[in-house]
Amino acid sequence: METLRRNSKKRSAILECIQSTTCHPTAEWIFQQLKPTIPDLSLGTVYRNLNVLRQQGDIISVGVNGGMEHFDGDLHPHAHFFCKMCGKVIDVMDAPLPKPVELEGTVDGVALTYHGVCRPCLEQEN
Repeated sequence: METLRRNSKKRSAILECIQSTTCHPTAEWIFQQLKPTIPDLSLGTVYRNLNVLRQQGDIISVGVNGGMEHFDGDLHPHAHFFCKMCGKVIDVMDAPLPKPVELEGTVDGVALTYHGVCRPCLEQEN
């Protein structure tokens, strides 16, 4: 568990990279953004730190779109829209979120994801 508690410059840079964008980045995108300023960064390091950040609750995974896992640093409740044409993941802030249901235990979170074609892709098609 020491790995979870110990913070590093690379982990801080990865977290800052995720929190400074709304594009819902993939590990590869994060790697490409940080590699010029952190030359010894490896893609494996990015993946390991993403797992740690997710376990710590600093980021969330919004799911896989286009075969790649996307991450979000905005922890406020909101839904996501996955475009099946361009692969974008878009925040949907005004969508009604489902109310918690009574279960045989506790609910730790709810993920609501819409799938379809985004407006720019629809306009490009027409």
